[in-house]
Amino acid sequence: MGREPAGASELAAYRLNQFAQGRATSGGSAGEVLRAFENALVVKDAEHYYRTMVRGGPAAWNIRDRHMTETLDRLMQHHGTGARGLVWAHNTHIGDARFTDMVEDGMVNVGQLVRTQHGPEGVVLVGFGSYQGSVIAGREWEAPLQRMPLPPARRGSWEDVCHQAFAQDTLLLLTRLEATPVLNQRRGHRALGVSIIRKPRSATTCRPSFRGATMPFWISTRARRSISSATCRRARRPTCRTPIPPGCRERGAL
Repeated sequence: MGREPAGASELAAYRLNQFAQGRATSGGSAGEVLRAFENALVVKDAEHYYRTMVRGGPAAWNIRDRHMTETLDRLMQHHGTGARGLVWAHNTHIGDARFTDMVEDGMVNVGQLVRTQHGPEGVVLVGFGSYQGSVIAGREWEAPLQRMPLPPARRGSWEDVCHQAFAQDTLLLLTRLEATPVLNQRRGHRALGVSIIRKPRSATTCRPSFRGATMPFWISTRARRSISSATCRRARRPTCRTPIPPGCRERGAL
């Protein structure tokens, strides 16, 4: 039997070893076993992530995105052949890092890893962009959320280019534009986080295919509002549908 594990991380590693040896699967359904395995793995990988983050560099980022990608793989395997998954994450995770300055720092992300595994035909990446508006964020981590203005995008950024090109909200189908010379230019692309110290800024230099096959672009966005429980109950009804924003149209070229 051996000694009992002492700390949380050691306990998680102990449980994961039991799973690997098939000694922690009795008495539970496949879904229950998967949840137990994922919970143990989160503890183990989280310790690895935070210990690495203290040392700085891109390694911590890669640990987190590889963890998310591997979790997605296990979920797809669990649900079997023909399963489809929908992943909601920040643009910097969903886009393909190979088309950004992230690659220069040795960083990978979910979009890149999933595309590499499943090919361009097996994955659809969708990014979001906005020229101006408002957001919900905090001045620092764990600070109270508040409504903040989203200033106009920096001159020359992808959001500024889209704002100049389109007079209304637009759906960009970027897979049709790969041979367009203007899209091979490197420009700033706005990256907003949950904590904003001063004002939002363009933080990533990239070609737009980093944001995937499709990018809805809004001229102006509004900060989200709290959703009441009654609204959530109505949203679960089969008759509830999310309307397409007025004026939103499909675009095939800049």
